[in-house]
Amino acid sequence: MHFFQAYLSRLESSGSFDCACGRSHRLGARQVSLGERVLEDLPAQLRDRYGRGVRLWLLSDENTERAAGARCKELLAGWTLQSTVLPGSPKPRPTLELAGQLAREAGERSPGLVLAVGSGVISDLGKKVSHDLGVPNWCVATAPSVDAFSSGHSVFKTHSRHQSIPSTPAEAIFCELEVLAAAPRALFLSGLGDLLGKFLAYLDWHLSELVTGEYVCPEAARIARDSALATLRALGGGRDTRAVLVPLMDALLTTGFLMQALGSSRPASSAEHTAAHLWELAGLVGDPQMNLHGLLVALGSHCTLQVYRSFFGALPQIEPRDRLRALENERPWEEQLPLELDAFREHIRAEISAAETGPAVWARHLAAYAGGREPIRRLAGEALRELKAGIATLQEVGLAFDPRAFGLSPSAAYLPFPNLRLLRHRYNTFWLMHELGAEELPLRALRERLAID
Repeated sequence: MHFFQAYLSRLESSGSFDCACGRSHRLGARQVSLGERVLEDLPAQLRDRYGRGVRLWLLSDENTERAAGARCKELLAGWTLQSTVLPGSPKPRPTLELAGQLAREAGERSPGLVLAVGSGVISDLGKKVSHDLGVPNWCVATAPSVDAFSSGHSVFKTHSRHQSIPSTPAEAIFCELEVLAAAPRALFLSGLGDLLGKFLAYLDWHLSELVTGEYVCPEAARIARDSALATLRALGGGRDTRAVLVPLMDALLTTGFLMQALGSSRPASSAEHTAAHLWELAGLVGDPQMNLHGLLVALGSHCTLQVYRSFFGALPQIEPRDRLRALENERPWEEQLPLELDAFREHIRAEISAAETGPAVWARHLAAYAGGREPIRRLAGEALRELKAGIATLQEVGLAFDPRAFGLSPSAAYLPFPNLRLLRHRYNTFWLMHELGAEELPLRALRERLAID
């Protein structure tokens, strides 16, 4: 059984289930079809759930229209269907303004169901339009590139942040292998690259539990990691792209459902995503063909691995009172922010104001670290070994881990990491390094790797 099927099978009729973590998790999904020619089932499933009277609004772009949109329209010729086809090149930028424009356009046609045919951007726009109109949405995936199909949020871009907005999850998701196999190889590699973040997410989420007492759903953390491992093992067996599509889509769908269930991206992302977002938003990626989320996450994971290996390989002994004094006396972040990040100043201000800081918080963290140093070392050792092996596997199938392949200069590639703590208030290893005063050597290891020093 697929990971996502095992997870969905736990749902009660209400769409929720009580988890061993002590919380109740809810999902909006009702059906996932993954396999050969599953689009042929689209009319029957639509008829069974909503009848022939439901009005449809289909969203695609020029590329996904060719991949599956036109075929969906043929299959659904018996329904009243209106559609919008966005440009394929340049790709539409996912903004709240665009989502609002599409919601107004769709709303004029009074649909009872939104059908999004595409990958990450189209899926996110479809979910947001669905949310704004108060109608359900279904999704047809056209590339194995993202976990957006099954998540409960839509991601939109501003000049300085990726903004995650609650939206209506797709009720039914169709993943036809023939369609997915025809997607550009870069999108396949992007999906694989995104999986690397699961190992760092597993590490940093559990690290935060040990140091800050943050809530962890052990099952969600484990399933996200295990589904990524299953895909990488299948890929490592020398199997071709098509043979790996099922475990890859399984892992991506599973991750989306986990995020939906927890209302957070904690099971799926950590420092590597923050770095990827900054490279993209700051316009630092020189090669547009490489400016794909999952490819940037893979590069971010590789860079983060260099930092984490150095730090966890020599976890410092500390005197909590000395560190607390140093933290109380450090210069404000505003005085240390490099000019290259000035456009992110207000974003950083909002993130830092949302973080738990101050002498009482630091004292608790330092005490927890001092008492949990060995468990932290063991936790990191396993996660980083898995990440290193995953990177080696993806290198074998042609995924690039050299910043120059992205059109990133060494200094641009390095830019997020000394400031990563400021860019996201979610606790991770960079926060711990700062509290311990142990940032210099790990960052030096990354500079050496990037041939900056």
